[in-house]
Amino acid sequence: MLILFATLAFAIYRIAMLSRELHVTLICGGALVWILGQTVINISVVTGLVPVVGVPLPFISYGGSSMISLLALTGVLLSCSRHSERAAVN
Repeated sequence: MLILFATLAFAIYRIAMLSRELHVTLICGGALVWILGQTVINISVVTGLVPVVGVPLPFISYGGSSMISLLALTGVLLSCSRHSERAAVN
């Protein structure tokens, strides 16, 4: 699971770096902080490093509103990747 989240983080970072537009970079940065923040908090709770706070693991743990918002965020990130510099070249 950690490798999958690291791959997702690298993909979001790459979209942000290939973009020429500031708002796409800011959207990707916010998404990266959001997803990695939830992941780190959830893993910390599971391993017992912090007290239970109720943050679900992104895309894995059950949570209706969290899943809907993350899937919507994924759609926004896919739209941002269409406008990256590499997509413009191809």
